[in-house]
Amino acid sequence: MNILQVYLESGGFDYRLIRGGISVYLWNLTRAFNARGHTTGVISALNGQHDLLSIDHGLKALDYAHDWECKIDADPAIWGSMLEAPLRLKTRAYHLHKDGTDFYYLGNEFLDLYPDTYYPPYEGKGTDIGFLKPLIFQMEVAHFIKSHFAGEDWVIHAHEPFYQYLLPTAFAHDPTKTVISTVQSNMPITKKVYMPETRTALQQIGADPDRIEATSPLPDTLFNRCLEQYLPRTHLNYPYPPNYLSLFDLVLADSDGVDFLSDGHLEFYTGFYGTAFRAWFLQLALHKQYLRDAEKLFVGGCGLAGQWLDEKRDQADRSEVLKSLSLDPALPTFFHSARYAPNHKGQNELVLAFREFFEAGGRANLILRCITEAGVPDARYTALADDFADMVYFTSEMQSEAELMAMADASDFALFPSKLEMDTFLIAQGEAMACGCVPIASDQLGMEHWQHGRGAKDESKRTGFAVIRSFLDEDPALVASIIKTVDDAVILHSDPERYSEMSARARKCALAHGWRAVGDKHLEAFERISSQEHAASAPISKASDGDWLNVAMDAGQIIDLRQNGNGNVPALSFDEAHLSYHFPAAAVTAFAWNGLDFDEHVTQWSPKRAAFEASHIGSKDIFLLVTLENGDQFWDGLPARDKAA
Repeated sequence: MNILQVYLESGGFDYRLIRGGISVYLWNLTRAFNARGHTTGVISALNGQHDLLSIDHGLKALDYAHDWECKIDADPAIWGSMLEAPLRLKTRAYHLHKDGTDFYYLGNEFLDLYPDTYYPPYEGKGTDIGFLKPLIFQMEVAHFIKSHFAGEDWVIHAHEPFYQYLLPTAFAHDPTKTVISTVQSNMPITKKVYMPETRTALQQIGADPDRIEATSPLPDTLFNRCLEQYLPRTHLNYPYPPNYLSLFDLVLADSDGVDFLSDGHLEFYTGFYGTAFRAWFLQLALHKQYLRDAEKLFVGGCGLAGQWLDEKRDQADRSEVLKSLSLDPALPTFFHSARYAPNHKGQNELVLAFREFFEAGGRANLILRCITEAGVPDARYTALADDFADMVYFTSEMQSEAELMAMADASDFALFPSKLEMDTFLIAQGEAMACGCVPIASDQLGMEHWQHGRGAKDESKRTGFAVIRSFLDEDPALVASIIKTVDDAVILHSDPERYSEMSARARKCALAHGWRAVGDKHLEAFERISSQEHAASAPISKASDGDWLNVAMDAGQIIDLRQNGNGNVPALSFDEAHLSYHFPAAAVTAFAWNGLDFDEHVTQWSPKRAAFEASHIGSKDIFLLVTLENGDQFWDGLPARDKAA
């Protein structure tokens, strides 16, 4: 089988070229395919790395030139007249061969931008035409494949929908090309792109623009208005003008298969259970499309590189490593390693939690590694390291895998309080667990295979501690959850026998996630899809057993139950002066319609409070966002009107 991997970055063979986990994923998966005797290639952007790749890896120019005028029909409301003239692009292709794989790098005026970060900063949207780099990358990939691999049978394995949403449609009518789309992170499933821009891009790569249509709006009810007002805070949904279309609708419709990194990842991205977004998701046309195309969905999985799983490797000396970082080997050591993504990775909450922990007299080491070429701009990170220099080692620099392994070997606990359910496998957590670190991580679906939280169906197999799910920036509830869990971890560490038992469980769990099995799962799916065999439909919905809380998780809300007179739901009473909601084990945010939008009344979770109380409501239309102790959410309420005024 011939397999082409496609992504904006691919340099997993050299840590200096890595900017994200997908680069590592591609390298390891491709090597797993090679080990099975398949022909593999990788197409990526040059990202301004010509000199490094040439000098250290033998990069050579191919006889390929694509000189053209690229028309961008950008949204004038965002870009004004900046992009009225076509872009004159001179694209060249380069090649190197590494461990059985042919790497193809495409370079031009855009694809060589941002050599430090590779990815355009979001704040450049509307002002910096370099923001178009991902769009131009997709068009150049389509042109290169149609030129360089014309008439050849290839499986195109393209990664992360935002960076490849044109490709499934580009090859929808090519019988020699099978397109597999892998969802790598949980970007908003309703992320949209400008309709005219997408149509023009498809035309320029020889695809049929009539295959796409704008996304229909949802009914204009008061509840949907409430959802639309609140959901942007969760980063799960944002409002768009009417001439935009959902890019994932396009990917799902024209891909031959859609791949996920774990069972929990598939469950989350096809259901959004336990989130404020589920009630919105169930109304989308995409939900119905999922049901129609369920047989396209599969879990190819993800794994850890062999060097992390090598039980015979020499582990670093804990005392020596910690002393080299100016830390005390006698203290329990907590380890966090990820790219700097403060909302995604829960890093702000981690810093706030450890400041509070230290100021309360807590004693522990923190190795805090937040990778960014530009340096961490938030002064709270360096302030934590300065104020507690004897207990905190902080770095934002790229480091070799050997250095990273040494720090993980020297640590006792691995901290990954990820938010927004954006982590879908979390290689870094598994790597730390393979070194014996006990995980402290979010209790989210995409990471449940690490068995630190709800994924541990059997308590005897639990590998660590779970902190709450979080869908808010700078979430004080997550800060409190981290502090409590760090306290629990310190207590565990004081009992060497119990700690050693849990550390061994964590390591055993991690060692079960190798790339050989992941490669085989992908190959089995590729063979089935290429031969057009049908698979069992993926599980994308759950049946409720009728209990009101299960209904709440299944439907995302119990408003319908309440309006239908179900007497088992929590007691809710309100008038214009006062609201009372009798469900103590939750945090509640009340949204009261004021005729234009919704006023909010907020309380924090307290197990001792009998009810949520709020005054001066002034509305006959009430919606409640209810957050359980573990971070799961659902909607309640009782609107007086079905339609928005």
